[in-house]
Amino acid sequence: MTRSHRLAAAAASILLAASLPGCLDEDKGDIAIGEASALLQQLASEQGSLPPDGYAEQQIYRQVISTLQGAQSELDGDRKAAAALLTAKAQTGLGKIAASRALDQSRRVVDAVIAARGSLDGAVEAAAFADAAGSYRAADDLAEARAGIAKREREIETVKQARAQIEARVAEIRAEADANLDAARSVRDQEAALRLRLPEASPGEAERLLREARVFGREADALESEAERLRAEADSIAPEIAERGLDVGRLEGQIASLERAMEHAQAREEAGKAESASARQRASELADVFAQQVTEARRIASEDLAPAYDEAIQTLSSARSTAGQARSAMRKQSSAAQGLASERAAALHRSAATAHAELARLLDAAGEAGTAVGDAAGFASMATEQQAEADRIAGAAAEADREATDALVSAGAREPDPEPFDQGGDETFDSSGEEG
Repeated sequence: MTRSHRLAAAAASILLAASLPGCLDEDKGDIAIGEASALLQQLASEQGSLPPDGYAEQQIYRQVISTLQGAQSELDGDRKAAAALLTAKAQTGLGKIAASRALDQSRRVVDAVIAARGSLDGAVEAAAFADAAGSYRAADDLAEARAGIAKREREIETVKQARAQIEARVAEIRAEADANLDAARSVRDQEAALRLRLPEASPGEAERLLREARVFGREADALESEAERLRAEADSIAPEIAERGLDVGRLEGQIASLERAMEHAQAREEAGKAESASARQRASELADVFAQQVTEARRIASEDLAPAYDEAIQTLSSARSTAGQARSAMRKQSSAAQGLASERAAALHRSAATAHAELARLLDAAGEAGTAVGDAAGFASMATEQQAEADRIAGAAAEADREATDALVSAGAREPDPEPFDQGGDETFDSSGEEG
């Protein structure tokens, strides 16, 4: 039995124990909250050792939601608020899993764009080469290519240094988040130890133990919330690593193109018309490959990324809405939960916006390539469509950032922004990740 299935089986055991005759005298609402808390605590204790497929987490999160929904009619006041927060935590967990799948699809779009960009660059270069081949003399272009390669090599080194700094920052934040989770688990263990003593304690002693256990519980909640915030922060920064990688790939592609151009230059001087015919054939082949790659990239964006993105955003939106139901009774906890869901949504928005912006930039370049890639006007129209989608999602990212900031300020987890977001303009997004 895999670890995922063992955890799911353990969750079932918790629910079975709660349904035994000894539990029938307890309030159904209290039982449901206790079951949900126990499931989430057990899941937290297994974090870091579960398979990456998310199966176990999904099963537990769904069971938590189902358990609490089944007891809604028995809940009121603080208990209803607590149930809402537990439900929101489970929904946020489901959203995180769905977001991970959506991020994978965003990466697939970007990978497809990188591959297509190489074909596009090759087609454009080959077409230009064919035009000039008949009367070409290589000396001047060879010198220019060498200078271009040297320039791009310097640029690559600069970009790699920037990427290394971002990677180090992300690693540092994630390490801090892991440390908080380790601390939270330790505190949870202390809470659990106190609760284990309750059945044998006198009423007075039990009341004291329960108070102490709740203190530990709140401390663990705070540590877990901070860990989630840190992870969300790392996730929001991490896309910049991919962006720098794209820059490196673009520059390396240009270097490869320049190196190919140097080879072609020397051959063209000798081959003349024959080289021209060969280059034109190569441009046509690369244009065909490019068209196929664009079709595949757009298919991934519309058929794979879009539904995964929509599912994740809908789940995180549900988590934010559910957390809001606890606002009147537990304002800070409700706001913190809403802030976490919004931060995760903002990171996902940014990743999807980057994917669409990269595809738009590729298509825009194809639109400017003229006859080298065939239907330049069609590619330009596609670029407009993709950029509009990138801008729309970037606007959603900005809104999610605002919601996260407002919620976390309300929760006391963040200072108010001294320069609030400008509410008057439209959000735009390009592949550099900047909003304007």
